[in-house]
Amino acid sequence: SDCAGDLECFKRDALESVPGCTGQGAESWDYCYQPELNDLGIDPVTTDGLGRCSGDCDTDSDCADGLACFQREALESVPDCTGQGKNAWDYCYG
Repeated sequence: SDCAGDLECFKRDALESVPGCTGQGAESWDYCYQPELNDLGIDPVTTDGLGRCSGDCDTDSDCADGLACFQREALESVPDCTGQGKNAWDYCYG
């Protein structure tokens, strides 16, 4: 990866918002970011599965390839993600 430390590369096709960042940036440029918990609603519909640090997932199959669904009872930390998220929501990680 071109990103330093524990930063991840957020790949963009156009001008999608980069988690934890402000501003628009350059169209179709990818940016490094610190993965933080991203609440997409209960049973969100996606074409490629939920991305890293996104939820609410119920099983590993809800997550993108290579990721797993981290089951939480309350506000436990999700591996490799920052933020608190919603109480008892589950998030993809890996």
